[in-house]
Amino acid sequence: MAWENDVLRSLNEQGCRMTGPRRLIVRTIASRREAFTAEQLVVELPDVGRATIYRTLDMLAASHWLARIHHDEGDHAYLPAHPHQHQLVCTRCGTAVAFNTCDLDGILNQLGKSTGFVIQGHALEAFGLCGQCQHNRPELRLNPRLG
Repeated sequence: MAWENDVLRSLNEQGCRMTGPRRLIVRTIASRREAFTAEQLVVELPDVGRATIYRTLDMLAASHWLARIHHDEGDHAYLPAHPHQHQLVCTRCGTAVAFNTCDLDGILNQLGKSTGFVIQGHALEAFGLCGQCQHNRPELRLNPRLG
């Protein structure tokens, strides 16, 4: 409920129109504990237009209230987030876990200086195997690239 209230307050302060369908979308997302797709919302909310769902998801992602998780197949999943939150994503089952710690400031400052960019933000997704998938397939536990 706190996430829902924070999102509605923030979007209202930004001047976004919070229509009944948008409020329903936010309420539905707030009840989620796992990543979801736009198409799952389309099925779950048949009285809300597909375009409204997609536009609302884009608005929430742009405001950093949703984390967009990129899948290799080209589609996206979403996870409720707070501004400046990152995700760990299981490459086997798709489970996503949000985390807040981030020590990238020094790296981003150097990157900005070396490229001439003024960096305004960043997104971080780390991919690996969750504990359940490691338990089910122990031979997949170690990734030699990460040592």
